[in-house]
Amino acid sequence: MSEKHARYALFGVVLFAISATLPALYVYGIKTLHLKVSGQMIEGSECTWSDEVVGSVIGYAYFAWGLLVILVCMFLLVILYTLVGLHLRRHTIKVQSRIRIKHRRRKSTNRRSVLGSLKIRRKSRQIRFADSKALQNQGDKSKINARHSALIRLSKVTDFKPSIRRKSTSDDFLTIQPFCENVKTALDETGITECSYTASFDIKIDGKGINSEENNTSYDSYKDLQQIGEGVDKCQPPNEYKITDPNSTYEMKTFPKRGTIMRKTKTFISDREQRITKVLFTITLLFIFSFLPYIIILIVNSANPSYEESLTSTPLYPIYLIGLRLYLVNNVANSLLYISFDLKFRKHF
Repeated sequence: MSEKHARYALFGVVLFAISATLPALYVYGIKTLHLKVSGQMIEGSECTWSDEVVGSVIGYAYFAWGLLVILVCMFLLVILYTLVGLHLRRHTIKVQSRIRIKHRRRKSTNRRSVLGSLKIRRKSRQIRFADSKALQNQGDKSKINARHSALIRLSKVTDFKPSIRRKSTSDDFLTIQPFCENVKTALDETGITECSYTASFDIKIDGKGINSEENNTSYDSYKDLQQIGEGVDKCQPPNEYKITDPNSTYEMKTFPKRGTIMRKTKTFISDREQRITKVLFTITLLFIFSFLPYIIILIVNSANPSYEESLTSTPLYPIYLIGLRLYLVNNVANSLLYISFDLKFRKHF
């Protein structure tokens, strides 16, 4: 409901309340009573129907109209709060199931990440061993720095498949550096990063194909890298929303296109809204249970004027008197309910 519609609804409610209660200025007033106390007649008065309305059709018509409005409002409030309670129950069940699913996915992702990290470390050791052996076969007398991790360089070729090329360094040992567009992070200590293509590699070292004798030794280890890149999605910058590919040991990251306006969708019910709903629900229950006995007693007295006299000598008469005045509790109990539910109201009180 928009603010404009809320104003229209408020204006309609106020107008209906004024028109429904305006006849009370004529109907209600001072009523004269004649009571017999200790064998003597005493004249008194009460503020109910005025003497001019007693026995007239106007008084009974307005009395019936007031009872009908109250009963309809009670019935509608029960239906509305039943719907609200069902909605809150469904929302609570949905939130709890969503939390359980996220917890399971987080545990599964952590387990796959650990297994993938161990697998990549084993591949890294195999690559370093293959590099050392390849350099020894070439007659290189330089010492291989075994403490460095083998870095993989993935470069695009015309057939959109990555390839591995040898690159000489100052330490004169085989270094394979990773390359991928928009790559920001590496996996663990190996330097292997997420790339936008499935890592089934064509091995090329010093411009020679994979069938060359010098490269046969390293190719046996490099071809195992085909399993590393399987299921890896496109590389994306960090700190974005993440989803997990069920067939991969890595996390895939997705984010909206540039220029897209992000709008925060409200998919939850705040604690403040739930607290307000509970307060209104409790006040409505108090209204129903405090006014309902009073309405029942009024209906019974209207149908049978001698009903009260028949209860004077029975144990039910105190209950009758309590029910007749129970509506007064509603005005006092409202403040107690606000104190118990609202912390700010409690402090100001």
